[in-house]
Amino acid sequence: MKKIFFCAIIIFFLACVYFFFEREESPPQIVESSSVSLIRRAEEDVAEIIFFADGERTFMRPFRDELGRLAWNFSAAENYRVNFFRAHEKARPAWLLSAVGVAHENSDAVELAEFGLAPPALLVETIFFDGTRREIKLGSRTSDLQNFFAMTDGDPAIYLISAILGERLLFETSDLLDMSLPGINVDDAEYIRIAARGNEPIVLELHGEKREENQYLPDVGGEQLIMRAPFENLRLSNSRLMENLIHPLSLIRIVELADIHPNDFSQFGLENPALEIFFHAKEKIHWAFGDSFSRDGKDMIYIKVSDRPHVFVTEETHVAAIKNLAPLDIISRFLALVPIADVEKISIETREKLFEMCINHVADSFEIAPTVNGISVDADEFRTFFRNLISLIADAEIEPNAHVAVGAHIEPEISITFFRIENENTQLKFFDYNRNFFAVSVSAGDGGASIFATNRRALERLIERVGELT
Repeated sequence: MKKIFFCAIIIFFLACVYFFFEREESPPQIVESSSVSLIRRAEEDVAEIIFFADGERTFMRPFRDELGRLAWNFSAAENYRVNFFRAHEKARPAWLLSAVGVAHENSDAVELAEFGLAPPALLVETIFFDGTRREIKLGSRTSDLQNFFAMTDGDPAIYLISAILGERLLFETSDLLDMSLPGINVDDAEYIRIAARGNEPIVLELHGEKREENQYLPDVGGEQLIMRAPFENLRLSNSRLMENLIHPLSLIRIVELADIHPNDFSQFGLENPALEIFFHAKEKIHWAFGDSFSRDGKDMIYIKVSDRPHVFVTEETHVAAIKNLAPLDIISRFLALVPIADVEKISIETREKLFEMCINHVADSFEIAPTVNGISVDADEFRTFFRNLISLIADAEIEPNAHVAVGAHIEPEISITFFRIENENTQLKFFDYNRNFFAVSVSAGDGGASIFATNRRALERLIERVGELT
């Protein structure tokens, strides 16, 4: 009995192995395609495509866009920006259409209404430049939702066309809208304004002449973006500007359409936007962001693009980063990052002392012969001191009216003035703030002062080093 049992197991095992290898070595079954070509013409042959649905007539006509491509407008979206590829997808079946199979050979033997073809859900008439015409009748979906029933003129058969083609033919205006946003390139920026509700706007503006080739923005001298508000003439930090403003801007994407052409923007919170972004370069960009809301665990926000009448929806993640942007997030935190080549003299004045430092640049070289109060000092030691001087940083922003010592009637404890060769003079005035910080105003030329807090001990050590130079 045991021998019979073990023999049965062995036979079963061998049968499984044989079956496995037979399956692996058998060639795959090739299923012949039942595709049927219904219309095959060249796109260039089409003069007009007319769509009849629900008693309405719309049409598409070809034109050449700015890139020289054959593109398609849509009469229902005449004043809207249409996506090139989506419009092409809607128009394409008019000149190139294939069926995946035949639902019924002879429509005379059936009730067309059962296939959604009497009347059709959509009637498409294509007019070609040679005067010929073709007609497509689109019916209902099949029960498995994989296909649509369809007929063409002069053919009694009812065909099955893929659901993808049927859906494209049924595209409405909202399906064709351009959902892209223009690119943001800081190299081309001439003016940027960020206005968050409840905060003073941040305004950046191009200063100097624009070069043909941009390397870094901002730069020292020449072309540069500088802050105009809330602080005047502050130098920007290129890395901070990219990280905290330009990069989040570039990541904003339209998710969906909220309303194609609303009469009342207040329902989206756009009568008083939570955030407005103005970016002027080769073209002017103006985005307004309205109310926020949550959906499926994501924070969303309404967005209006100035040259389009629609209201869109985008995710709030990157928008929130810009809403919370502070001036210190994008400026160079150095109080006076000026190159020594552009400085002819530095004046440091305290309540007790005055230090006049002349750089004395040596002509046709990078050498200097510095003096402090008329006394020659070591050039290398002076360069080290100068680097420490321009490395003083803004530790925090102070509201202009938050501290009385900033007022013009209060004398500063320390003043530092950089007398510059090619640019406007830069002046720092340090006022008593508290035991750890000075309040410092930074101004260039006739521009208004920007108010920050800076480490008191760092500046006092620097003043002590001036005496050590001589």
